[in-house]
Amino acid sequence: MRWLRQASWLPGTIRGRLQLLVVACVVPGWLLALATAFTHYQRAHDAMVREAAASATRLVRALESEIDKHAVALQMLATSPYLDSGDLRRFYDQALLARDQTDALTIVLFDAEENQLLNLLVPYGGRLPARRPLDMFPPPADDGRAQVSDLFLGAVTGVRRVSVRVPVQRDGQRRYWLVMVLSVETLADFLRRQGLPPQWISSVVDRQGITAARTHNAERFVGTPLVAELRQRVMTQDSSSVFVTSRDGIEVLASHARSRRYQWSVTIGAPRAALTVELRQSVAVFTAVAAALLAAGLALAALLGRSIAGPILALTGPARQIGAGRRVQIPRPDMLEARELADALASTQGLLDEREQARDRAEAALRRSEADLRLAIEASRMGTWDLDLNTGELHHSLQHDRCFGHDTPIADWSLEALRAVLHPDDRERVFAASEAAARHGQPLSHEFRVLWPDGSEHWVASHSLVLRDEFGRPQRVIGLVADITERKQGEALRLRSVELEAQNREIQAASRRKQEFLATVSHELRTPLNGVIGFANLLLQGLVPPGSPRHRQYLEHIARGGQHLLQVVNDLLDLSRIEAGRLEFAAAAVDLPALVDEALALVRAQAEAKRIELHTELQPLPDLWLDPLRLKQVLLNFVSNAVKFTPEGGRIDVRARALDAGRWRLEVQDTGVGIDEQDQLRLFGRYEQAAGAGERDKGTGLGLDVTRQLVELQGGRIGVHSAPGQGSVFWAELPMRSETARA
Repeated sequence: MRWLRQASWLPGTIRGRLQLLVVACVVPGWLLALATAFTHYQRAHDAMVREAAASATRLVRALESEIDKHAVALQMLATSPYLDSGDLRRFYDQALLARDQTDALTIVLFDAEENQLLNLLVPYGGRLPARRPLDMFPPPADDGRAQVSDLFLGAVTGVRRVSVRVPVQRDGQRRYWLVMVLSVETLADFLRRQGLPPQWISSVVDRQGITAARTHNAERFVGTPLVAELRQRVMTQDSSSVFVTSRDGIEVLASHARSRRYQWSVTIGAPRAALTVELRQSVAVFTAVAAALLAAGLALAALLGRSIAGPILALTGPARQIGAGRRVQIPRPDMLEARELADALASTQGLLDEREQARDRAEAALRRSEADLRLAIEASRMGTWDLDLNTGELHHSLQHDRCFGHDTPIADWSLEALRAVLHPDDRERVFAASEAAARHGQPLSHEFRVLWPDGSEHWVASHSLVLRDEFGRPQRVIGLVADITERKQGEALRLRSVELEAQNREIQAASRRKQEFLATVSHELRTPLNGVIGFANLLLQGLVPPGSPRHRQYLEHIARGGQHLLQVVNDLLDLSRIEAGRLEFAAAAVDLPALVDEALALVRAQAEAKRIELHTELQPLPDLWLDPLRLKQVLLNFVSNAVKFTPEGGRIDVRARALDAGRWRLEVQDTGVGIDEQDQLRLFGRYEQAAGAGERDKGTGLGLDVTRQLVELQGGRIGVHSAPGQGSVFWAELPMRSETARA
């Protein structure tokens, strides 16, 4: 019960706790009574559910019997010999007799093609509709059983009707359809004969969930669908029970049962109010009795509380005086518990006197210790300060003032004075840290910049601590400050030295890459130029007969060398335009298959020379609107690298597929040497090449850098997946329509 004695939610007065005791005694009994009432209600509810479900089952069986009665009449009529002989005149008279023995409106005979042959509403030989499709019926059953139509409007009268039909079969073949048309009043009479409780809402419903007959408000709701939830159950389940709001706006327990033979259903709605009226009456009675008992108990608790609280309240004044440190005369109440409280107050007063004396002795010792500490601090050139939280007095040493640029004591030093000399960039940080330390009662150590009176900037280190009394209440804040400007300057010099060394290394690396790039470009230009000049000189000297295979071979060498030179120059020009921001894009509709074929045609000779297979897998992308030339440049760079680094007998696949959000992906996969993960991170940088490229395969290192920038400038991104010995997949993701390219 310790948690109960310490619970903060209990009332703070004796009267309040007595009243709470009364409530605690009355409420459980009231809740038990309510629980009993609800248990009774639940049992009644379960009984009503069972009764409604059973009634719905009985009612649907009765409905089947009602329909069977009319179906049997039609089946007997279907055996007429006049139908076999085709004597429809006599069959018409026979059908009249059958109709008069039932409550049918009419009987109609259809042939197998659903053409009317006779209708008892029309004199024999009268004009009949050319065709009346029987689409209100379900599909014909294979076993020839009777079927019931959905609710429909009569073609002539416009009045709602229901029909029953049976097939007339001879030698296993359907010869005719016999249809008996019934009024919805027939179904209404059927419901009235069932003897259901008058407050229950009963309905007959067709296969589509449309009301065909109803015991309440039939003129409003016959021909309308059931409420959505009940209609869904009627059309999908054989039986169910659920609380719904009826078309009349009444909350009912709705139970339904469906005829498996005819697919029609009946519903029974038992009003919920009839079930809950007894519960409401019981709750009202129990609540009234509980309220009366509660009021009487609270009044009695108030009287008892006043008699108990009086003696205790008489001790509150002396208790406050003792808390303020003054000695008082404590009264002696008559009540035992109050006398014990008075004795406790007297003991407390004695203990406080002893603690006051002990505190005086401790403060004297503290003053002596502070004097010793002050001497040590002065020797270490640290400044001190001391803030009394009770009086607001602030004491600070001369060394403290020197840390802020004053050789003489500062007369008025305060938080505002500190704020004024703090560096603007450190001001908010320092005060935020100080407030957080004060809020949590933690020591604070931080460093900040201050501005001296001569305008110079200095660094100060500060350490502070909150001192508390024996009750944990803050009394003083003491602190140390020291000028650390020289240390900070040394740290800044070391940091600057490290930064300069890093920058120097970057400059040297950039210079080295540039020199390597110039050497590579010179090699890339000189090698094909030497070949072009050499083969051209051979041709000019007439050493190779024109039209000979060698003559053509030399011309092809010259053409390939020229193409290579053109590619190097184009890469340099594109890089120059990109850096100058003058690279332009011309958007147009892209025929991706044709563009891929053009790019592959440029490398096919090289691929065939190395027996490399080229394959494509392109999804239809009819809405591409990009710069075809730049897109071809991206693809050509991918496939050129793939051919270059794929060994003989390898394979290269070019794929394109659509992505989400109006984007698509281009991939070039090879079975080449692969790329190390470390090289992948820098592969798209300027002048960079994979470490695995041989001297013969090296290029300028510009191709992938230009390709990356072409893709990114059109709103895309580029990447590679690879591993040594497992080939590579270079990919680019681009928007279907580039906002960068202009039409």
